[in-house]
Amino acid sequence: MATSLELQVKDLAGLFYWPADKGNPNQINFHGSTIRRQFIRTRQSPICPECLQSDPYTRAIWDLALITHCPHHGLELLEVCPRCATSNTRNRSDLGLCQGCGLDFRTAKSRKVPRNELNIENVILNSLGIDCAGAKASVMAFPNLLTLGPDELMKTVLFLGSIQCGTKAGIGYHQCARNSVSEMAALIDKASVVLADWPNNFHNFLEEQRITVSGGVVENWTSL
Repeated sequence: MATSLELQVKDLAGLFYWPADKGNPNQINFHGSTIRRQFIRTRQSPICPECLQSDPYTRAIWDLALITHCPHHGLELLEVCPRCATSNTRNRSDLGLCQGCGLDFRTAKSRKVPRNELNIENVILNSLGIDCAGAKASVMAFPNLLTLGPDELMKTVLFLGSIQCGTKAGIGYHQCARNSVSEMAALIDKASVVLADWPNNFHNFLEEQRITVSGGVVENWTSL
């Protein structure tokens, strides 16, 4: 296959999500980093219209459940056809066409993602060693996250966003890969608020949990 695609074997292997540890199938290799398998989308296969205009192929980062925008164009990824609402599934015959109505996705319109969503997602991409527009400004906006690896970073965002969206802590992993782009964007937005203006907003979050939730949330997260 590598020969047919004119790729080096190691480069081709990097396109697959191999288990990072044979003893733990829930950990996979993504872009040279180990992350949870649950962070990979399993239902929809979203796209960026402007990326397809220049190069009609799918990008690996579009598979990450906590990435809801294109880091190059700042557009929300489209997971359903804007004309007929047909889902963009992985098995569609043509990456650039809607399998429901035939819309050319290269002509589709998508919304610009708010800066706070871009910041968190750009920090995630930066932790994976993936270049993106505005990465420097994003990292400066959340310097407290620089010590976290990609898996821990995504777990942190998922945990905080799930709590703020009313989802019980601990079940977010099972929902992560199945959530829609808009649902994940809402979750990331909630987490962004908690992580902004560090550590003031985070301390406010802990105080809210101390008042409304029993258990060890405060003790478990004060070291973040």
